[in-house]
Amino acid sequence: MEKCCNDAMQKLKNGCVVCWARGFHNWNTDFYNNCKEPCIHDSDDGWNAFKNAFEMGGGWCWGCLMPQKKKGGSHIFTTNCEVRNIMKPAVYAYAMHNKKRPGVSECPVVSNGALASSPVGILLTGATATPAHFAAWCLLEQPQPPPFINVHHLFLWLIFQRKLLPVPPELAQFFL
Repeated sequence: MEKCCNDAMQKLKNGCVVCWARGFHNWNTDFYNNCKEPCIHDSDDGWNAFKNAFEMGGGWCWGCLMPQKKKGGSHIFTTNCEVRNIMKPAVYAYAMHNKKRPGVSECPVVSNGALASSPVGILLTGATATPAHFAAWCLLEQPQPPPFINVHHLFLWLIFQRKLLPVPPELAQFFL
């Protein structure tokens, strides 16, 4: 899982991850901070609430959200992660600015039985919920495979749905 996330972030870092997550074909012609179809910006209250509620604690890279070595991952500690600001804006744009919402519920990780009563399930079925609820759901751990959390599973599912990378055989049971 970690290799797939890292490979995808390398591919996405030179384009607009927000446009990619929303399914726009021109995602690789502009950049996230200079997007022609902006839906996430620093004056957006929802985006700010999501970012502020996204507290991962120790052992995770604040920039790319990947597990560091002390958490069982391979990411080293750095203050200047080269693939920062990819995963978090991607999942937020997909969940909160996707024209096809509730498309997130198509993700096998998201569509398990616990979804319906969760804040994200409520969010994705049309009832009122907040970006902070979505952030809290993103931070929930998944039992398989550790140490990954919901945000990683949703990001990987997007990678495979958007055909950025093929699904490796070892992950097929989780994402197909």
